[in-house]
Parts: sequence; C-alpha cells; structure tokens
Amino acid sequence: MQFCSLHQCVLFFLMFMFTTAPTLAFTSVMVKLNQSAVLPCKQNCSDSLQWNVIDKPRLIVAECNQTSCWSKEGFNMSHDQYLKGDLSLTINAADYSNRGLYTCECAGEEVNTVQLSIETLMLSANLNSGEDLTLHLHKSNYMELIYKSKDSPDLYGEQICNVTEDSLQCNDEYKHRALLKDSDLILKNLKPSDSGVYTIRDTLYKYINLIYTLSVKDPAISQINVRRHGSVTLKCTRNCTGLLEWTKNKKHVVAWCNQTSCNPEKGYNISHGQYLKGDLSLTITDAYYSMRGYYCCKCNEKCISEFDVSIQTENSSVQLKSGEDLLMDLPRRESVEVIYRSTRSFADDAAGKNICTFEDSSLDCFNGYTHRISPVLKLKHVNLTDSGVYTIQSRNSQEAFLIYNVSVNIYSKTSQDQMRRSIFHIWCLGWWLSWEFS
Repeated sequence: MQFCSLHQCVLFFLMFMFTTAPTLAFTSVMVKLNQSAVLPCKQNCSDSLQWNVIDKPRLIVAECNQTSCWSKEGFNMSHDQYLKGDLSLTINAADYSNRGLYTCECAGEEVNTVQLSIETLMLSANLNSGEDLTLHLHKSNYMELIYKSKDSPDLYGEQICNVTEDSLQCNDEYKHRALLKDSDLILKNLKPSDSGVYTIRDTLYKYINLIYTLSVKDPAISQINVRRHGSVTLKCTRNCTGLLEWTKNKKHVVAWCNQTSCNPEKGYNISHGQYLKGDLSLTITDAYYSMRGYYCCKCNEKCISEFDVSIQTENSSVQLKSGEDLLMDLPRRESVEVIYRSTRSFADDAAGKNICTFEDSSLDCFNGYTHRISPVLKLKHVNLTDSGVYTIQSRNSQEAFLIYNVSVNIYSKTSQDQMRRSIFHIWCLGWWLSWEFS
C-alpha cells in the first residue's frame, strides 16, 4: 500500500519541518559593570526549569519547580513569577565573570538563549609627568595590556604587559615601571611619551574590559576638558597696555585686544572693559572639536598663560534588533576615522580595525562596510556580529570624539514575521500541489 506519492511525501516533510520545529529565541543583553541584569525568558512551564551557562561549561545557576526555586549566590529567581510564566533570571550585580551565553530550559527544552555582555568601560584622564597610572583589572586572572601611542601611525598598538593569575610579565621598557597590586596594574613615573590609549583585554574569553585614554602633560600647562557645545573660560590676568593676543596651536590668533577695542572670532568672547582692568581671560562660548588644542595668552608677544583644551569624549550605549540601522554622529569639518572593536567572545582583535574614514566631506569605507554606511554615518541592517565598540576619532592624533557601545539582538519581531510568512507560503504551496496532483 502506497502511503503517499513522492511529491506528497516531500511536501509533508517540508510542512512538518517548518511548522513543528521550535522557534528559538536569542536575546542580547548589555549592562554596565556592577549593574543589575535581567535575562528574559517567558513561557508557561509546568515542569522543571533550569538556567545554564553554555560556555562555562553547562553551569547551572538557577532551578525552579512547582514547589520552590533555587539560585547560586549573586543570581535570583522569583517563584511567584515562575508560576505566572515569567522565567526571567536576575543577576544582582553583573561583573566580567558573568559574561557569556545563558540558556533557559523548561523540561530540558530550550526556551530562550541570552548573550550577556558587560559594557566596555571607557575612561580618560589628564595626568602630570611623574604621576602613576592605576588600571583596575576587576579580579580577572588572564589579561593583557595593549598600548597605542597618541602619535603612533600603528593602528593596532602593541602588547606591553600580560597577567596570568597573580603573575605580571611586561616587555623590557615597562618591566621596571609596572607592578601588580591586588587587582590593580600600576604604571609608575609617567612621562609625556606615555600619552595614548591603553586597552585591557581578557585573553581567556577575548573580551575587552577597559579602554583608557591617557594624556600626560607638563604641569606648567593647564588642562581644560570641556563638553561639546559647552562653554569654558581660560583665565589670564596681567596688566597689559600693549597688544593682547590669544593664539591656538601657536599660529592661529582667535582673539586680540588693544587699548581701543577687542576682536574675537566666532565661538569666542573677550571683554574689552575687563582687558583694561587687567583681566585678559578668553571664553569659549560654544566648544567644538575644531577648538581643541594649545592656547596661549600673549601680551606684547610674550606668553603669560598656557592651556591645553580638549573636548570630552561622549559615550553612548545602543541596543538594537537585528536588521535595524545604527546611527552615529559625524563631527563636522574634521578628519576622522571609525574604529570597530568587537566585544563578543569569538573576536580576537583587541585594538580594533578601521572601517571608515571621513575627510574633506567624503566618507570612504572598507570591505563589507562600503555599501552599508551612508554619508550620515548610518550602518544599515546590523546583525549579531556588529555588536561591539565603535570609536569615532581624529585621524591625526587618534583622540576619541564619540564612542558607541552597541549590542545587537539577533531575534526580533521582524524575524518572527518573516518566519510566519514563510510558513504561510509553504502551506499555500502545499494546498496547491495537493490539488494539482490529486
């Protein structure tokens, strides 16, 4: 007895595969260090529930049944919510050791998989020569310190130290200046040539923990850090009966005064009345990237006070669904590059890669990004592998302007709708084939 013809058997197999296979959810959650993290999972579960850490391997962190719930220290589950179909797991204070893939299983069947990421910590500091730099490792046992000099043309930098459990190894230049104290890596007796970007990476799981931008200056030069579009006053006092000039980067005069009047450029302000009283201060009224640099207050061509003005790096956290677009601000009138560092466990590039450059109002992108990024810096149709840190920085000095911590959730309403449409089309095809060959 023939149960079905060939085309009917193929049809039934396709319908079975597309209609009975479970639709697995994948969620990406990113939180700041030591913040509470909720790993979502929702489904009525009348059987036993388990939360496992897939890459630990198969570490059980929480369990529930109809009677009670149990969880490891630092984790929490509500039995009342579990009975109502909310199987979510809470991590009370997420740290680097909590990162990874978690799976929520009811009666041994996967309900949801959650990728937990800790937002890469972005820090910056202006220190003086002779001071020490302290980098906190947050109790990670396998780390490396990568240094990229501020003036170096090398995109990737170099490893200068690595930590293996309680042992610190550094290259010849740093082994007498670096020490490990508890969970801190200390670089002693800084000098201006130490300015640059320091990256701390977990070498075991390939995660970037910290990106630290350091500027080491001569104490005689005042360090001024101002927010973009903010205002700041550069203080300078001296009785000056001759010509007052404020210069930027030694050559460009941004304001001047004499006994008759004052003339500041747009974005700057100086008071002629105060100048006559010996207050030569200059105010930056609307700070922008083009205004950063070295300022000198000069009376009769003699420099009285010096300032190093920088614009604060802006940090943003962005969570997107797969297929959405990532929008990033693009500094005007600046020559910049976009550096991408993946923070996912399969990445092995701590220093990052240059994916785009913007110069003379022209945006030039490389490799697979050419057709995905528009002149307004829109990365189209992101997916799971686009998660990471995007840094928009100066092409010349590598000074960071904007940093985006991006987490992409691969499972979205769009993918659900596409699956439903596919199933509908299969059923339509099935009915047509059944009618055609009957």
